[in-house]
Amino acid sequence: MHRMSRLHLGGLFIVVALAVTSLAAVSPVAAAGPITSISLSPTSATLTADQSQVFKVIASDKDGVTTDVTNGATLSTTDPLGVLALGFTYEAGKAGTWKINASYQSFTAEATVTVTAGTLNEISINPNSAPEYVNLNAKRRFSTQLFDQKDNVITGQAVIWSVIGDLGTIDDDGIFTANKLGSGKIQATVGTITGQINLTVKAAPVTNANANANTNAAVNGNNNTNTANANVNAAVNGEVNVNESTNNNSNTNNSVTTTVNDGQCTTLKPWLWTVILIIFLLAVAILYGLVPMSKIWPAGVALAAAVGLVIVQRQWGCNGLSWWPWILILGTIALTILALRQLPPKQNPTP
Repeated sequence: MHRMSRLHLGGLFIVVALAVTSLAAVSPVAAAGPITSISLSPTSATLTADQSQVFKVIASDKDGVTTDVTNGATLSTTDPLGVLALGFTYEAGKAGTWKINASYQSFTAEATVTVTAGTLNEISINPNSAPEYVNLNAKRRFSTQLFDQKDNVITGQAVIWSVIGDLGTIDDDGIFTANKLGSGKIQATVGTITGQINLTVKAAPVTNANANANTNAAVNGNNNTNTANANVNAAVNGEVNVNESTNNNSNTNNSVTTTVNDGQCTTLKPWLWTVILIIFLLAVAILYGLVPMSKIWPAGVALAAAVGLVIVQRQWGCNGLSWWPWILILGTIALTILALRQLPPKQNPTP
């Protein structure tokens, strides 16, 4: 009997324990109260332009009970190249520091993201005129800019320079020295990424100064030859013609130099100087029309301005416009005389 009582008591205990456990399993968790704030998780992140970050929007009540409300929230970013995929996955874009903004009902929150440049995608070489021209035996400095796939600038990477084609050499600083005529490429390499530009080495153009120097050298060579011949003739015939021959050749030298330089403009083109001449004469005519010629200063100002403009033209103008100063001065004088002739004749005082 005692044994049966113990078995019944043990069974009753097991039943009670199971009932308590079942009640505990189905007891409701305290429900969250009205929302008092929201926050973003994480609140800050540091990414490269190739990476992404998942954000969650968490709502809290006054007792600190939290609820994930991401699916009902709206997210945005100040990153001009950033993308929010599926509404809550931020894909980094432009390098810099940006905000992730969240809104849910009437509540807002924000997080900070710092974006750095991503993996190298492109090497740009400057200058690049497609092709870039360099004169033979000249030097040209090239530089690079490195970009990731979203055009963020990458710094701090060592560039290896090389020349494709037997045109010259380039050092570690990107300074190219042209040693041979022809066409090829300048190449910059970082890891497995390369950048190239087309390059052509051409002969240096002959400047006017070089042409004059060569012409003068040839003429001076003739002077020396003529002088030597004159000395020989003088020794044989007793005639002294050295100075006369040298002077003749000096005149030839001056003539050649003048021919080479004649007609060149150091600054403005000939037609532009002609326009300046016309504008100046019109301005003088207007001045005389507006100011009575009974006053002497208009004529003085016009003539002084004409002389000054002649000096400017001879200094910085075209050597071939020899008629230009004469037209300017004579035109100004003619306008002055014409204006003076318009003055009324003086009346003789009545006795």
